Amino acid sequence: MRVSLNTRLISIFGLLVLLYFIFRCGVGSIVPILIDLKMEYVLLSIAIIPLIIYLKGYKWNLIMRAHGMNYSTAYASKVWLIGLFTATFTPGRVGDVVRIFYVGGGRSAGKPLSTVLLDRVYDLGALLLISCFGGALIFYWFEMAMSMIFFGALVFLFALYVVSNKGIVRKVLRPVFKQFVPESMKSKLKLNFNDFYEGFYLFAKKRGVVAGVAVLTVALWLVSIVQEYMLIMALGLEGQVSIFYLVAISPIVIILTLLPISVSGIGPRDVSMIYFFSLVGVASKYAISFSILLLLLYWVYTAVGGIVWLSYPRKIKISL
Repeated sequence: MRVSLNTRLISIFGLLVLLYFIFRCGVGSIVPILIDLKMEYVLLSIAIIPLIIYLKGYKWNLIMRAHGMNYSTAYASKVWLIGLFTATFTPGRVGDVVRIFYVGGGRSAGKPLSTVLLDRVYDLGALLLISCFGGALIFYWFEMAMSMIFFGALVFLFALYVVSNKGIVRKVLRPVFKQFVPESMKSKLKLNFNDFYEGFYLFAKKRGVVAGVAVLTVALWLVSIVQEYMLIMALGLEGQVSIFYLVAISPIVIILTLLPISVSGIGPRDVSMIYFFSLVGVASKYAISFSILLLLLYWVYTAVGGIVWLSYPRKIKISL
């Protein structure tokens, strides 16, 4: 798997940010915190991993079945893990799109791409929704962040409307298509474009599935936050960081880590955790310790995905 120069530079920058805060807080201050963890809560957090993997696969499988693509939830979970593994090494986790190569088998990549994008859209929408409700509980702590969330939600809804409108997208892309796409590729791109929207509109017609996936996505993120709260308890911070506060800040932190300015969220996660923890009087050394635990937890998922990727190399070729 090749990693581009830009990705390497972003990775180095994020790592330097993390190291800066570690040395600023003092290695001698952070190491004892991590050594004195309440391991029963760490193990509880790890025990939730299989449930989240299954639910992630089940959610994506619901979307695929609505597109007329029939796979088992076990297979969808494996491919989701492979996508997570490849996404780890790309800014903004764009590598997750590799999933389309495992669920093709049709005439084009249009429908598989539609399922992956819808899966990501649901995740982002749920994060914004949870941020709004969580922020409302502690609104007086960070009004600026809430304003940014509201603005982000509006941009998200507008972008979703534009992308879902085939006519608008066709008009926007037509000049690019005519001027820059070689004649030999035009027929394939038209096929992918039409299949993408065929799958998208087929899914949109199934109102029950649309609503069910939305509810499942929100529930999944809440389970993930409970998993994170187990790490808060492992650090002994439950008296200062309530689960409601974590519900409010976690989606914001996750959205920041999804920006194409870091790999594995290293850098943005650390800065945002220091900021939000400082608002409730938690020292930077605990914020960095928590951030490190989140990174290690994410790497556990990534390691499982890497094992699946190595042991399950078969790909279904599709026409791009």
